[in-house]
This record gives sequence, structure tokens and C-alpha cells, in this order.
Amino acid sequence: MDPASHDDTNTPWAPTLRQLEVLRSVLNLGSLSRAAEALHVSQPSVTQTLAQLERGCGVELLTRRHGRITPTPQARALLGEIDGVFDVSLREIG
Repeated sequence: MDPASHDDTNTPWAPTLRQLEVLRSVLNLGSLSRAAEALHVSQPSVTQTLAQLERGCGVELLTRRHGRITPTPQARALLGEIDGVFDVSLREIG
């Protein structure tokens, strides 16, 4: 769900697994283009997904300067939570 279209104030916004997967890949690979390649999507798709995630969370997750990305403290903290979500998901599937 696009957070911009979320208008039910009684239901909190929650990120999608895909958004978390994209952020996890970017943080682990250190590059939008490498994450896009690993996820078999275009780099603009990765950028758009991250923008939706940042809007939904209400925080900047990556700083972008001179062609480099740096995770914010919020993104680094979120990475541990994302890893936990994927670990549980894999256990449930397997």
C-alpha cells in the first residue's frame, strides 16, 4: 500500500515486506544499483520503493550526497528489526 493513499487514521501504516527487503538489500550491498541488480528490478524502482518507505516511516533512512548513500542511525536500527522479520519468515516457511 502506498502510504500517501493511506487515509484510515485508525489503522497505523505498516511497511510491506518488499519495502523492507529493498532497504535490507541497499544497506547490505551499500548501493542502490547493486541492490536493484540483486533484486532483479530497475534502480528507479529501488529509489521509488525507498521513497515510499521513508514517507511511511516519516524519517529519512538514507542520506544521499555526491552519488553516495549513507544509512542514517534510524536505518541502522531498523536493519536489526528487518533481519529479525526475515529470520522469522524463513523459519515459518521452512
